[in-house]
Formats: sequence, structure tokens, C-alpha cells
Amino acid sequence: MDELGFHESYTFPDADLVLSSKNGTKFRVDSLILKRASGFFRGMLEMQRDPNEKHDEPIQMDEGEDLVKVMLDIIYPDRALAPSDITSFAFMHDLAVIFIEKYDVPAGVASLRSLYHDSRSPSLPPIKMFGLAERFGWIEEADVASSATLAVDLHATDSQAQLETLTAHSALQLLNLHRKRKLALLDDLKSICSIRIDWKYFVNHYSKCCWETVLESADWIVLLHAVSEELEMCSLGTKLSDPAFWNRPDISRLWQRPCSSGCSARLLNKDKFVKAVCNALDSLPKTTSTPILFHCMLSET
Repeated sequence: MDELGFHESYTFPDADLVLSSKNGTKFRVDSLILKRASGFFRGMLEMQRDPNEKHDEPIQMDEGEDLVKVMLDIIYPDRALAPSDITSFAFMHDLAVIFIEKYDVPAGVASLRSLYHDSRSPSLPPIKMFGLAERFGWIEEADVASSATLAVDLHATDSQAQLETLTAHSALQLLNLHRKRKLALLDDLKSICSIRIDWKYFVNHYSKCCWETVLESADWIVLLHAVSEELEMCSLGTKLSDPAFWNRPDISRLWQRPCSSGCSARLLNKDKFVKAVCNALDSLPKTTSTPILFHCMLSET
């Protein structure tokens, strides 16, 4: 801010309008640029003015210096929103509200939506980012954010607090995405007629009789419980690609299980089984807009 209280980035000498932020920082700007970019300013500046009104009187803004500055950076054609300008989710939320609900700045909306797809964007909470996208009907951005929530434990205290800030519909969409991914993989592991897993790929001796015995065994139930527990904490299933998960003592008994047909071969090929499970998990839909198929759904058709 200079000695006259103007922001150093907005002191254009030929500008004909002064904006003043909530904390008193002033911005000297061109009214024509504001009218072209903002429906709010277009309507206000095209109104008939009182002839006794001082034309150099600053227009008082309700927003702080940082918000006004970023808004002008988007409005001015030779400037742009930088990902580093977004310092928090609250800041992004406030920008979205003023661009859409207050100042009617289409370019600002487009800039914010692009942040969902920009790898340089700051790491903002995906649950809240999903809620923001849902609120304003940004379908593609909602998909990006819902996919990012798969690495988040929705039952953690912080996640629960974030879910409470969403509408009931939005929160339910995320909870259903995580829950249905878990149930779909468990569905695949409970039936030899799986949608996403080819059991013949990892079974050394494929026999329906052998597998019916395995699927009813305590060892298999322990495995299902372990997988379910992991997906409950992380729907992405990151630990399922870690060999340490499958080498747990409570699971490793499965890899020693012999074929019940009387041959000496072990029934399961562990490496192929783990690969098949990871491939099945990766093939599951990752966004709230994509339906998830279950074995029982196909059985009913």
C-alpha cells in the first residue's frame, strides 16, 4: 500500500474509479473494465448518478483487501488467478460466493473451476471442495473432488465435522460412494461368479467344490473382515497393494491352504490373488456420478 492508501498493483493514473476494501485499502481501476466483467458493476455504474455526488468518492466494498485484489486480478485482462492466491478453503468459498451470488463475474467462476483440475492448486479439503462444487452445480469438479475423498477416512473426527457443513444430499452421496465401493469388492470376494475378479486366474486347482469350502471357512471370513476394515478407513484401499497387509498372520494361513481334491498343491497363488484384488478395486467407479455394479444386480436381470 502506498502513502495515499492505494494498493501497489492498482494505482493506474488514467483510471476513473476508486474501490475501497473493508480494511481501507484503495484500488484505482477502470470502470469500463469492471462493467464488462461484472454484472453487478455494470448495473451500478450504468445507473443515473446524482449530479451532486462526488465522482472521486471511493466505492466501499464489503470484502477485505486480499479478496478485492484477487477479484480484480481475474477481472483485468492482463492478469490472472494464480493457484498460490488461494490460501485456504474459506478464501476460495468466499470468492465463489462473491463471483456467483454478489458480483456476477463469469470469468471468476471459470477460474475457480479450473483449480480443481490444476495440479499446482493448493491442497484443500476434498470433502469441502465437493460440497462447494455440488452447491453451484459444477458436475465435473464434483467428480474430481469426490474421487479425492477416497483417500480420506470419512469416519475420522475432522471428516465428520466437514461432512456436517455439506447439505444432507451431498454428504449422503460421499458416504454412499465409499460404502458401495467396499460392498462391491466384498461382493466380488464372496462369490466365484464375480463381476470384476476372474477366480481361475489365481487358483492353482480350480474346483467349485474346493472353493465353496474355502468361502465358508473361518480363514476366508477373517480376510473379508480385514479387507472391509481397511476400506472403511480408506476407500482407495492403499494398504491392499502393500505386501505387508497380505502377510499378516491372521491372513497368511490362506496361502498355505491345500487343495481339497487330494493333490499336494496349494489352492491359492497369493501374488496373483493380490493382483486380482487390486485390479478389481482399481476398476471400481471413483466418483459419485458413476453407478457401481454388484453380482446380485446381474443375477436379478
